[in-house]
Amino acid sequence: MNKLILLLSVMMLLSATSFTQKGRVRKTLAGGQVYLPTTVYRVLADGSRQKIEYTYNEFGHTVSEKWSVEQNGTYVVNREIIRTYHRLPNGEFVLLLEEGNMFWLEGMKGRHSFVYDEKGMELLDRYETYESGEWKVYRSREAVLNENGIRTAIRTFNIKTREMEVDPNYTFDKRGRTTQATDYGNTYTYTWDDNDRLTGFTSSQEGRFHNMEITVNEEYFNPYMLNPLLDRSRPVEDDYAWNDYTLHEWLFSADGERMTVRAIEDKTNGEATQSVFVGDVEMIKTVYKKDVNGGYSVTTTELSEGGTYTYEQRRIYNEYGAVIRDYNMENDTGNGYHRESLWVYERTCDAEGRPVRTTNVYNGETQYTETYDSWSVVTPLGTEALPALPTVRVYPNPAVDVIVIDGAPAGSTLAVFDLSGRIIFRRANIGDREIVSVASWSGGLYLVAVQTQNGTVTNKIVKK
Repeated sequence: MNKLILLLSVMMLLSATSFTQKGRVRKTLAGGQVYLPTTVYRVLADGSRQKIEYTYNEFGHTVSEKWSVEQNGTYVVNREIIRTYHRLPNGEFVLLLEEGNMFWLEGMKGRHSFVYDEKGMELLDRYETYESGEWKVYRSREAVLNENGIRTAIRTFNIKTREMEVDPNYTFDKRGRTTQATDYGNTYTYTWDDNDRLTGFTSSQEGRFHNMEITVNEEYFNPYMLNPLLDRSRPVEDDYAWNDYTLHEWLFSADGERMTVRAIEDKTNGEATQSVFVGDVEMIKTVYKKDVNGGYSVTTTELSEGGTYTYEQRRIYNEYGAVIRDYNMENDTGNGYHRESLWVYERTCDAEGRPVRTTNVYNGETQYTETYDSWSVVTPLGTEALPALPTVRVYPNPAVDVIVIDGAPAGSTLAVFDLSGRIIFRRANIGDREIVSVASWSGGLYLVAVQTQNGTVTNKIVKK
């Protein structure tokens, strides 16, 4: 890969984030509902068998999964995971808590939790492991708040010292919005208007791309995420996602050479093209094509040293909006060698739109096959179906001995932050009326966050 790979990744990143969910006329069950599998039987390439059981919330997000392996004709549970979700102000759902035998811990017990305020500002992102009967921090980042509850810095967990330390890789404006983020050697800067819309973005990497300038128009990115472009939304179920795209024109300058990205959208045939030119030479070309039922394909070709690099992705939906074929192909003939890989995901549905069989193939070799014998009927995510946030009161304010939290829905989680971003109190599954002692807290301002299934309600209180 030549030095344009950074530009390629940024292009694909921005292109990917421009895909948005939009309603379409399609064949569905009554009320626009669809089927998601609840019991899955998987056969791996070595002949071993697994059973996976899922449950979903009303929007189709996975809230639990149970994995079992076959031993002497009986399925034995070896992994269980539960999840809860949070609704951002723009209607998107993000992961709030994931707990169980985590894949990132090779099956050990762990949890990954988040806290957001009412703007969608990320206050906490923490990984923990369960060892010797207690939870231990594995990785964590927390927001540091000023006396008005505005984020001013980020603290991250130093695993060597086991202390939280201020992270210099992030800076914020007076409203707590991210203005600069450094990630794996790349530095991103952002500017925002009064309505929290992105008005400018630059990216640079030492020794590679300096002063790369991109103008983005009318795109919403959450300025309260730590990296608004890279972690705009944490993934949830997308088997039923009706996609469209919007393309813009960006101008780049890199290493003293002017680079122009030309973006063309043709609404008559559903095809769009992005090309990157250095001078008059076309270095990268990306072609977007729409397919029936909301499907699409994306093909990117890069002129590399001694050859070309091609990446293609295609997703096909049936008339119910379910993914029935998804594949990724890459072909690299640069630098004197040839590499080709192909992932294919294929699903068969019955006449009612219920998935009955899935096959996953890599370079011609079947990795696993799945069959389904039960399903859950859910309504795909749509902002028009979202319930309003609950009204939660916190009193007295100022407080001396206790605070009362009134109106939290069942299953809510309470978290209280001090101005340094530390969580000083946390309680899961709180009741409709919760009483918390604050007598031992130091005097000052605190942020009380009640995380519900439909979003986070925050209140500021003063401890005398």
